[in-house]
This record gives sequence, C-alpha cells and structure tokens, in this order.
Amino acid sequence: WTLGNAANIEKFNLEEVKAFHGKLYNPSNLVLTISGNLPIDEVMTLVKTCFGGKWGEAGWKPPEFELELGKTGRTVRQKTGKSQSYIIVANTCEVEEKDQAALHILSNIFSDRLAFNLREKQGLAYSIGTHFPKYKDAHWYRITMGTRPENIEKAVSGIKSEIRSIREASFDAEEVQQTINAALGRRGMRRMDRVSQAYYISMEILDGNSPETDEQYGEKLKAVTPQDLERLAPVIFHHDDHLIVIAE
Repeated sequence: WTLGNAANIEKFNLEEVKAFHGKLYNPSNLVLTISGNLPIDEVMTLVKTCFGGKWGEAGWKPPEFELELGKTGRTVRQKTGKSQSYIIVANTCEVEEKDQAALHILSNIFSDRLAFNLREKQGLAYSIGTHFPKYKDAHWYRITMGTRPENIEKAVSGIKSEIRSIREASFDAEEVQQTINAALGRRGMRRMDRVSQAYYISMEILDGNSPETDEQYGEKLKAVTPQDLERLAPVIFHHDDHLIVIAE
C-alpha cells in the first residue's frame, strides 16, 4: 500500500530508498514485543545478543507527516471505463478518545444497515462498508461501495439517505449486544496465537499507549450501551457537505 501521488513517487531512486532504509531500520526505531512463557532473563539475553551494538544512525527519527484533509462539499469523478464503478462518500468527524469503543460498535451496525438496505433490499452494491481512519487528532469516515455504472446516482442518493437516517436512529439493546459479541469474537480469533498477541501490543506501543491497552479495549467494548450510540451518531454524522469520489 503506497501513499502519495505518482509524480512524487516517480522521483525516487534506488540510492535514496537505500539511504532511507539505513536510517529508519535501526534499534532506536524498533519496538520489539515478545509474547511467550520463557524466563525474562533468558529472553533479555537473546535480545541483547541479537540486537545489541550499533546499527544505523541511532536516534534518527523520520520527518513527521503533516495531514491535510481535502476540501469537502464536492464531487470528484474519474473515468475508468470499467464494468464496475466505485463510490466513496467521506467526511470529517469529531471523536473523543473515550468514545472509540462506541464508535467501533456504531461503525459495525451502520455497515450492516448499509449492506441490508442498499445491497440486499435494493441490489445497488457489490460490496459496501464504513471505515473510520484516524491520524493523531484528525478523524474522518468513508463509506465505500462497488456498484454498476447505471446505479451510481441512485447509490449516492441512498448512501446520503442512510447517513441522515443513522443520525436519528434508535438502537435496540439486543442488536447492540449481538454486535459487541461479534466484535469480541473477531478480536479473540485474531489474538489466539502469540505472534498476533505481540503484534497488537506493539501497535498500541507505537501509538504511545501502554502494553495493556489492547486488552483493556475489549472491556470497553463490553460496556457500550444503546444510549452511547444514540448520543454519538448525531455527532459523527453531523455534516452533509460530503466529499464524493466516483470512479466510473
């Protein structure tokens, strides 16, 4: 997955990539996470043997990425000539850290409703779902859909209608609990082996959190209520000035 535009990427050469590799991949930039049942002293001996000494430019940090969100309230169309078209409806949103677990459940429920109303009932989508990326303090969402070219306008209208609907939606306690259970089940499956456990712990550390954060997040999911979602949905989907991208 490469980020950036083609014009900038084309300027890269092999020597620049090698130089960047030499700076980035050094011990000062590694997060080494170990999950297992070996004695700590034995593990630390192995770590010092394998990762001790000097390697690269210790202390070097890559330049910070400055996020610039694109202007909303517009539609961008790109002709591809393919038999399947692709739609993204996106917007910015405000999310407090304490609401991340509720957002997780809201996203899953909204994805299910989009799939049922637009794909199953109306046959508008090959695939559809919601995503809530974030970078530092910036949050945004995108709704992605694959559809036939002749369904584009109806599909975009349907997505907008679903956004308006979720703002005022009520959430049944049973539906919320089922969604929480499904989310917990998926999390558990992804963390069954030691490699996966170490991976998710390391991701939290990279985000500046404690190693226990990943395990604590599961408890936060269990605590989500219908009232949390009814409070959060109007905040997340507050704006109607969407950025709409259509590849047709």
